[in-house]
Amino acid sequence: RLADIGGAEWDAVRAEHERLIAELYGTDGDPTAELDALAAFVRAHPAYPRANAVRIALAQGWESEGERGEALAWYRAAAEAATGERGQLTRIGYARALTRAGDLDDAEAVLAALDPQLVDQADRAVAAAELSVARDRRVIRIGLAVALAVAVAALLAAYRRQLRRLARPPVEVWFLAPLAVLLALVALPGNPVIARAVRWIGIAGVALAWLSGGVLELAPRPLSARRVLAHAAVTIAAAAAAVYLVVDALGLLDLLGETWRGGPEMD
Repeated sequence: RLADIGGAEWDAVRAEHERLIAELYGTDGDPTAELDALAAFVRAHPAYPRANAVRIALAQGWESEGERGEALAWYRAAAEAATGERGQLTRIGYARALTRAGDLDDAEAVLAALDPQLVDQADRAVAAAELSVARDRRVIRIGLAVALAVAVAALLAAYRRQLRRLARPPVEVWFLAPLAVLLALVALPGNPVIARAVRWIGIAGVALAWLSGGVLELAPRPLSARRVLAHAAVTIAAAAAAVYLVVDALGLLDLLGETWRGGPEMD
């Protein structure tokens, strides 16, 4: 409880803390102004007994906005300021944030530097397991990216004499591009990370539709059923790979997994 912390000399600071936190969690729009005000508050009162809680709130707020660099700076500041068992727990939180941001070597270094006499081994094991999963996902991500790059390069090489015709957008693009723009605009007022994912998935979808439709237009007629099925299978696989790469890069895989298992949250 904020009211029980710090003594009478911190009454005014504590009241300001409560007001700023209420504003931060009460906003439905862009929280940048509230986060900036909270950052100014903790810089003005570094000795405040709850200053580290403010730093963690700032880190979580910036992370939810997709600002990983700013979030990691506040996680790091909190980890450096915390001491004792609480400090070890804060450093584990910092390591987990590094893992989510893809800084896997740094996360491993933070976990390795934990004090074995003070750290909760169960919490450390959770962070280590997340790091292991992140390393596996990085291997998958690299493999998919290389496979897509090789496939596109092979496609362009195969049609190098017809690139001018391939550069003309097929009808699929004229259908999909406006839809992708519309979805991006609809997602814009919501969570910025989700909006970014929708935008990049739309871009990838339009690019794949362009290549897929262009190749079909250049294919000799009549099209056999086997060729159409093979083409559809490759396109679907490429689309799935592109979606995975976008979702993984933005750190949304775990969120999607939780939503799949528990269903969407309802107000």
